[in-house]
Amino acid sequence: MGRFGSPTLGYHAEADENDIPELNKCPSCGAFFDGDVCPICKTVCPEEMKAGNRAKFKKKKKKEKPVGYKVPPVWYLQTWFILLVLCVSQFIGVILVWLSDWKKWVKVTVTVLALGGGYLVGLLYFPLFQLFQKPPEYVNYDLPESEYREQCDPLDYESLMREPEDYIDRYMVLTLTVESVKYVDGYDMSFTGDVILALDGEGHSYLVYDCRKDGKNILTGDTVTVFGQFGGVDVETAFDYYVRYPIVYGAYLDIG
Repeated sequence: MGRFGSPTLGYHAEADENDIPELNKCPSCGAFFDGDVCPICKTVCPEEMKAGNRAKFKKKKKKEKPVGYKVPPVWYLQTWFILLVLCVSQFIGVILVWLSDWKKWVKVTVTVLALGGGYLVGLLYFPLFQLFQKPPEYVNYDLPESEYREQCDPLDYESLMREPEDYIDRYMVLTLTVESVKYVDGYDMSFTGDVILALDGEGHSYLVYDCRKDGKNILTGDTVTVFGQFGGVDVETAFDYYVRYPIVYGAYLDIG
């Protein structure tokens, strides 16, 4: 029923979906009526708004939710947040994984990778690090041996101990008597090879790192002439007690 009785006298549609195709439509107020003049606002109905001339109204299709629609999980159970937590804390991340709606096989796989994988990486880290790490260069083997030896000068023990920073990497030569020899494999310290505790003629102790490529023939009691580079003064525990030693990296060691 219209706003003013029957549709022939006037009917004001509240929406275009309520179109009455058999009646004329007022372009001003939207009323439907018979005749050429709108009974409500007295507007003359143009030809394009008359019954039979108006374009049919196309109803908009309402979007329907998909059949499998799921409500998004809370923010702390969303995938991006769980992956972020796994990078920070595997234990908390695994808890969130099992609270999520992930498939069971995904939960099991992520748990194994997060817990077992982290342990495996930690177990293999040091061997792999040693394998791919470039060994440190303690002496300059770019110089020919004869030139290397010529650049080595005697350095005073007292000067080395008092002002070690002034002599770092200086080429030096000294004659020592071997007190003991210990082999280190890189786990105790960064150096791998023989570490020699030796005394000079005045009874001062030195630690000599045997950097020769063909070393391992120095014995206790040997007298050796060391051509090498000063490595500073450090507290060493290679022989089970704490002592400050001047460090010498030996490039060439002459026995006798």
